[in-house]
Amino acid sequence: MNRNVLVDFISRELHTFVRTLSYDGKELSSYCAIPELSDPCYRHFSLEILIQDTLQSKAPLLFSYRDIIYAIVDFKKGVYLVGPVLFDATISLYKNIHIDQDYNDIENWLLTLPRINFEEFIKNILFFHNMYADSVCERYALASQNLAQRPIAEELHRKYTKLVFINQENSFRHNPYEQEVREQASIEKGDIEGLKKSIEEDFIGDFGTLSNDPVRNMKNLFIVNTTLASRSAIRGGLSPELSFSLSDSYIQKVEEMTNVNNIYYFVRDMEYHYASLVRDIRSERNGNAKKNPHIEKCKNYIFSHLHCYSRSLLA
Repeated sequence: MNRNVLVDFISRELHTFVRTLSYDGKELSSYCAIPELSDPCYRHFSLEILIQDTLQSKAPLLFSYRDIIYAIVDFKKGVYLVGPVLFDATISLYKNIHIDQDYNDIENWLLTLPRINFEEFIKNILFFHNMYADSVCERYALASQNLAQRPIAEELHRKYTKLVFINQENSFRHNPYEQEVREQASIEKGDIEGLKKSIEEDFIGDFGTLSNDPVRNMKNLFIVNTTLASRSAIRGGLSPELSFSLSDSYIQKVEEMTNVNNIYYFVRDMEYHYASLVRDIRSERNGNAKKNPHIEKCKNYIFSHLHCYSRSLLA
């Protein structure tokens, strides 16, 4: 492997330094494709400790100083230190370090640093890491080990436990799952009468609270129902592209609405619409010979690429 080419590639992709360090934190080499870029901070980090954390996790380590981001990547004979960069949106990391010495002109220095999209950054860091790793590190593993989500997960667990207790104390029950299954099965079959019956069923229980704001809560419930209905319709034979596009259109429309009752009945319009589309498709199929799966794939491909083709004609 030509390491110089790889280092040059990462430096240019992320517009920052790629330094080679020994496992005890000593700098062995430094490269940056931008001659004017400087980094007055990294020498004040406890690099040896950060490197040991990287080796234990067996994944790249991301850490921040103020809003400045660095990554450490193991290459078996030492590590690469990539950075500094700034992200174009706020990201909270587990490792947020402090140094004793700050800089009077740090605000001016920050203006010289590249701003990188988080997804673009980790894509390159993972590529860098996986060139040397014994096993591939996936994006989720990198994010779960570096993003500061543990306090959120702990808070969610506390809230969930409390909510279960409160619901039991107040004898609150959610709408029955069996009714939901019948409702979605009717959409999947294109069964309008079955859908009507499932909607009109009487049951003990109520829909969950997804927001304390009544309008936002009803919009969230609408989004959940639209997601379920769109998937049921796909299982019933509706084109995925058509189903997803219809789902997007309904959700965009409901975001414009402000009346709880109107949103509630709009849910039913949406469900009947999906069921009727599936019904029409099934009726058409029953009137024809057995469908050729290759023809169906061609139809889906044409539908998904129709917009690009039309745009090219208008260019």
